[in-house]
Amino acid sequence: MIRFLVPCFAVLLLPRVAGAVETGGAARGACAPPVGAWIAACADAEHIELAALECFSNRVIVEARGEAALRVDVARDGSSSFRRVGQAGLSPLGQFPDWRAEPEPRQRALDALAACLARDATFLVSPALAAPEQPPAPAPPPEMRPSEGPGRAGLPWPSLLATGLAAAALGLVGGALWQKRRGSAGAVQKNDDPRPQRFQASPASVILLLCSFTLVEAWAIHAADPDFFMPDPFHFLVAGAALLFILAGFVRWPQVRRGLVTLAIAAPLVILAMEWRLSAADVNNRHIAPSSDGLLRYTYRPGYAIEESEGERIVVTEDGLWDVPHVVPKPPSVLRVVVLGDSVPNDPSIPFRRRFPRQLEALLAQKAPAGQKVEVLNVSCEGYNTVQEVRLLENVGLRYEPDVVVLAYVLNDPFLQNGGYRRIGNSFFAFHLANVMYRRKCPLFEEMHAGYTFDLVVRASLSRLRLLADKHHFQVLVAPLPLVEPFDDPSCLSVYDKVVAAAREQGFSAGRVVDAFQGEDHRAFLKPQDALDITHPNAAGHDRMAHRLADLVAPLLGQATP
Repeated sequence: MIRFLVPCFAVLLLPRVAGAVETGGAARGACAPPVGAWIAACADAEHIELAALECFSNRVIVEARGEAALRVDVARDGSSSFRRVGQAGLSPLGQFPDWRAEPEPRQRALDALAACLARDATFLVSPALAAPEQPPAPAPPPEMRPSEGPGRAGLPWPSLLATGLAAAALGLVGGALWQKRRGSAGAVQKNDDPRPQRFQASPASVILLLCSFTLVEAWAIHAADPDFFMPDPFHFLVAGAALLFILAGFVRWPQVRRGLVTLAIAAPLVILAMEWRLSAADVNNRHIAPSSDGLLRYTYRPGYAIEESEGERIVVTEDGLWDVPHVVPKPPSVLRVVVLGDSVPNDPSIPFRRRFPRQLEALLAQKAPAGQKVEVLNVSCEGYNTVQEVRLLENVGLRYEPDVVVLAYVLNDPFLQNGGYRRIGNSFFAFHLANVMYRRKCPLFEEMHAGYTFDLVVRASLSRLRLLADKHHFQVLVAPLPLVEPFDDPSCLSVYDKVVAAAREQGFSAGRVVDAFQGEDHRAFLKPQDALDITHPNAAGHDRMAHRLADLVAPLLGQATP
């Protein structure tokens, strides 16, 4: 039996090597004279030791020496920087779990550079910050490692499944060939045996089966998430493998029996290996930082640079938001709309400028009352449920003085567990397998909204949101976003209506975003690189959601007073 499993493990444990793709940067070289003059003036005015390390066509890398020991990216365009000063931006280079916990000299150095930029940023207006005599060269990679994407596994799980099936098939073929070489003289019972053996299982196979079960159960204990509410799949896996092993013992044909025994032993181990690899890829998101808040559980890491599609680079703000910086307090004649959501507003496969919060801001600018400017803030975090979204509004969003809060509801929002881990129950593999197992996904979400978790997570959060709205005087719109499933699916429509009804019970405005998709083929809004992702529409879907939300939010702006 051991010889049967050797090819299985040999194929499964082959290392997968991914090629690293390097991207080029803007032209760089020695710093132009105005840059050096500005650095010297800033150092004298703020009494800190500064030096220009490197200059590019649109940014300068400044080093604060001494106790600060900090490098700062001073960018001409601060729209995606850590801290914005006028049109410019500052981004500390490095890994900072919480910038507010960094040593005081570092924070003072960043504040000093911000003060210098506020006094004089004319050097950034020059056509090129680098000296013209230097030849263009590729920029070095940023010190902050780019993210692999929010909550996405770095390893393609279909290839893992194919690897496991290939390993199991190779084990069966190898076992058959080995038995054929040994001959089947001892595999057939003697005709003169008056008492034929009914159940056949070798001691070695029983030992291997018990070892397999022990490993699976040990992993179930190790990977247990106390927040999960769905059945633990590992116990069912062990029970199924044990039943298959027992049934195989009654099979009279030796080769078939040995193949089933091999499958009963190898299948749990193959799935266990997939769980281990997927879990390691899933939780290694460097842009996620643990939170001391027991309700939030985790947030985005302030100061972390996230590489997005089409070469865009977004730096997480000081408040842990995947958004451009906004000033506090709110300027006069400004109306602010705060979007609460999860990974849909933060989908890195969609360019930042094309996501619905950014498009919503441009659309509302056309509908705003005369003399007033509209700003849309993305107060969202991937994997959050409604409890976490309202909590993030309390901790962060309220300081921006919102006039309207848009709760962008997704049908997985009642999910009661740590959304930073992509799992169902304790299984990472089952989360990915669910997309293949069920052709129609809407009935699954209908069942989720029929249980106690909808009242516990959603209704209770809406009640809390009502209290906050009354205290801080903002309007609320609850807008269920559509799944990328047939838009006339009655199961999904019933869930949208249930969420709308719960919102109106609290006196909130509410509307179904799916109404903007009626009559359309849902496949036109799937992402070509991930056709199984039904919760995250493509860029065309974001465009349509933004227009629908603009129609729903515009009447609320007329009721707000900046």
